[in-house]
Amino acid sequence: MNFCPQCGVSVDPEQKFCRNCGYNLEARSALPGAQQTSGQYLHLLGLSALNAYYTDRRGLASVQLVSDFAAIALAAITFLFAVGVKLLLSSLSFYGIGMVWLLVSYPFYDELRYRKLSKLEGARLDEIEATRGSRTIAWDSITRAVLGGRTLSVYRGGRRPQARLNLLVEDDKRQAAILTLESNLGGRLVRPKTHRTLAYVLRPGPLVAIIFLISQAILVTAAVAPFFSGEQELYTTLWNSQRQTFQEASLFSQYLSIFSNNLGIALSGTVPAFGQFFLLVASYNTGRVIQVISIQASLRPQDVVAVLYLSPHSLLEELSYPLFSVLWIYYWSRGDRYTIHELAVRRRRNSVKVLVILAEFTLLLAVAALFEVAEPLLGLGGLLLWIPVGAGAVYLFRRSRMHRSTPRN
Repeated sequence: MNFCPQCGVSVDPEQKFCRNCGYNLEARSALPGAQQTSGQYLHLLGLSALNAYYTDRRGLASVQLVSDFAAIALAAITFLFAVGVKLLLSSLSFYGIGMVWLLVSYPFYDELRYRKLSKLEGARLDEIEATRGSRTIAWDSITRAVLGGRTLSVYRGGRRPQARLNLLVEDDKRQAAILTLESNLGGRLVRPKTHRTLAYVLRPGPLVAIIFLISQAILVTAAVAPFFSGEQELYTTLWNSQRQTFQEASLFSQYLSIFSNNLGIALSGTVPAFGQFFLLVASYNTGRVIQVISIQASLRPQDVVAVLYLSPHSLLEELSYPLFSVLWIYYWSRGDRYTIHELAVRRRRNSVKVLVILAEFTLLLAVAALFEVAEPLLGLGGLLLWIPVGAGAVYLFRRSRMHRSTPRN
């Protein structure tokens, strides 16, 4: 059984036209020899973190895209950058360093993968099989394959998948790729239904709202609830130390201290599972410090919390933390989910998009730190800072609406 050069669907040798796309199969002989070997057409199906996967008449052929030496060298160089970030941000956790390392290294890793793919484009079957790290998973050896969205998991017995890849085909050719899998796997290809409610909750927007509301609920509760044994002395000492340090520092030093502390907390919050727990602990600590402030100022904690929420910097800071926190969900859910055209354009790669988003959120924290330093100097005039905050919110809302309404090429 051969494959259609146009869409990759399996075809019989005697067919003159592809039943899926109508391609003239008799014209296969006119294809460049680079795209066929003994009548076979190699169809690029998808990518995993390390390999590219092609379909041929025997099964899934995989090729290693990045050599072990290149991966180690890239990891070493970007790790030095992550250590530099740690030296600048003392509040950054060990796990946060790992996330910075991962987020910075992956765009370069994507570039290496694309360059290898470009070299493989037009390669003959025997050339691909001779490539170091190549292997083939025969169709008849696959016991089960699970296709959920764009992710394909291939099993050869046992519970551990032999391959997990994300389809790289364009949306208009995706169905043809699925037909190829169905024609070769039959009932062994499983397509589970997606739980719509869970899928909606795990979208970045709803998840940011959920984390934000939970963190604020913990903050307010910690601000008004009675101290546990020894807590009041601990948080009083912490607050007095911070206040003394700030009183003796210049405005610029105060700004750098606030910004670096908040950025360290935010980057630590990007770590899966641990980061969200770390963020909630930080909210609890903030609530306890608020209660200490209210005791020293002879005010009700509720009044201090109200003043806090009236300050523009508070909204920017407290909203930035959940935004950083959901970066890992976007990254892991879409990190390898490209089409071939998206991978070819650097700015359309998801690894690059995540870095751009990270830079935007960092700028948001920088503005929040600037507002936090300026508000005590402005007094009631600090409320005017809500004007640029509101203007920025309107701009981001309109930009998101335009992005949703713009059709993808």
